[in-house]
Amino acid sequence: MNILKKWWLCLFFFLVSLSGGFYVHASSFFSDLPSDSLYSPYIENLQEKHFIIGDTAFGVPLDTFRPDDSITRSEFTKITVLIYLAELFGDSENWDNMS
Repeated sequence: MNILKKWWLCLFFFLVSLSGGFYVHASSFFSDLPSDSLYSPYIENLQEKHFIIGDTAFGVPLDTFRPDDSITRSEFTKITVLIYLAELFGDSENWDNMS
């Protein structure tokens, strides 16, 4: 199944937020993420919580996310595991270096 990043992350954010663990905060982390889009605050909140970091080149952030690309299996797995661990053990602030 081919799911775009932006919609999968919105759905996952909604499901996790039912437990009261997340809030919606609008700002602009990624240059290719329209700030007025429906999915923007959810993606940016996940980035703020260090569950996603966007595109990188040799570990250096490029400030892009490519929300219209399909989510890969590795992206799906990493985000799911990080969110699950945060729900179990708390803060994820230092987890953004996990690959």
